[in-house]
Amino acid sequence: MEMRKSPRPQLLTRGRKLRLPALAIVAGGLALVLVAFLLGHALNATNEEIKHRKDSLLWAMSQVEYELDRLRISGFEALRDGEQADLEDVALRHEIFVNRVRLLQSGTYSSQLAQQPDHSETLVQVEAAVERIDRLIAEAPQAGVRQTAELLLQTLAPLAPPLRRMTVTASQRHYAMQENHQVQLQRLLLMIAAVFVLLTVGVMAFVFLIMWQHQRLRHSNVSLLQLSERLHEANLTKDRFLASMSHELRTPLNAVLGFSEIMRDQHLGPLSERYRSYAEDIHSSAAHLLQLINDILDLSKLEAGRRELDLAYLSVDEEMTQVTRLLAGEARKRDVTLVSAESSLLPPVLADRLAVRQVLLNLVSNALKFSTAGCKVEVRAVRNKGELEISVIDQGVGIHPDDLGRVLKPFEQVRSNMTAAVQGTGLGLPLSKSLVELHGGRLRIESLLGQGTTVSFTLPLQAEAARPMAQERRLIA
Repeated sequence: MEMRKSPRPQLLTRGRKLRLPALAIVAGGLALVLVAFLLGHALNATNEEIKHRKDSLLWAMSQVEYELDRLRISGFEALRDGEQADLEDVALRHEIFVNRVRLLQSGTYSSQLAQQPDHSETLVQVEAAVERIDRLIAEAPQAGVRQTAELLLQTLAPLAPPLRRMTVTASQRHYAMQENHQVQLQRLLLMIAAVFVLLTVGVMAFVFLIMWQHQRLRHSNVSLLQLSERLHEANLTKDRFLASMSHELRTPLNAVLGFSEIMRDQHLGPLSERYRSYAEDIHSSAAHLLQLINDILDLSKLEAGRRELDLAYLSVDEEMTQVTRLLAGEARKRDVTLVSAESSLLPPVLADRLAVRQVLLNLVSNALKFSTAGCKVEVRAVRNKGELEISVIDQGVGIHPDDLGRVLKPFEQVRSNMTAAVQGTGLGLPLSKSLVELHGGRLRIESLLGQGTTVSFTLPLQAEAARPMAQERRLIA
């Protein structure tokens, strides 16, 4: 039968061929415009900040001169009102003036004043005036308001001209610095323009490179799509083969299991110990092979997204009890104590009963396999916020930290002197992990070499947590 060709390669029309380069050109242009806008905004913000910065000497001098004028106005008002005036406003204005002078002599302002030695005499004069005004305000109750105001104005009058000269000088230096800053900004803008031109050229070269690559990828895209179709057909063939293998292999294996069990249990007559041992080995090997086939088929369904969940509310306590009963004989054979910590306080969980039981059987079977005589295996469940956490705890050989990641991969088995005699397929934990994640839960392994292993998995308690996952799997199938 001739394979049907996929119609998808025919969708590569001429308009679609040009769509990617056009989008690249538009995106490159928008990126360059955005870069230019951000640079311009940053430069403008920097320029405005420098114009109005409060750590400049001009600002500090302006504040000192402004407070001097306010102090003089307060003195004139006190002189006008005479003895009825309140000197508290004068004292307050004087305190603010002193604070402005102290600010001028600290931090970055003092370093800027140090570059102008001609202002040192003015500062000495201001300090002397401040000390005299302090004495005048202190002696105001004895001298009277009018005389204090007159002396205050006489003391402040000589300070106005030199402070005005300091302000003018600071203004000249400030605006000279502004002009220098503008020159530096212009140079920076020229450099940015050059970089912008280079970026534009680079973007254009990049777009042409994309167009060239697009032409090459367009031809390989058709081949990849055809290969995808062939792989899809191969996957369907694999699924058909697995389905056929399921039927063709299970039928003779069931016969082998049935007849070997009859021979092992001597239903049709006694057998020698040697032949009975052979029958038991045949039965054990056939059961192992059947389990391997079932695990491979289950794993194939999970990987293909064809495993559907039959959701129903179930009691985890009951499932734990059923699993411990099913494996009680195996535990007695290995001389291992198997217990289930049941709790009537656990709420029902919405899950697939067969899947949950399969996970529990896999985990408890592993715990029994890797436990030595006299050890204990415990199954317990607790409620943790919006989840139900089920744990299988053993006191067996444990797992080396380097092997914790391997045991969750299909067909991976950890081999050591303590586990060499343990028979398994290496699919139990990967299958369990996939089934738990199909419910929207998580599987976690904690182990210490030589001390035991704890395997825990969670199931969401809310119906909404499990139902979307199951619906998604059904849609994929």
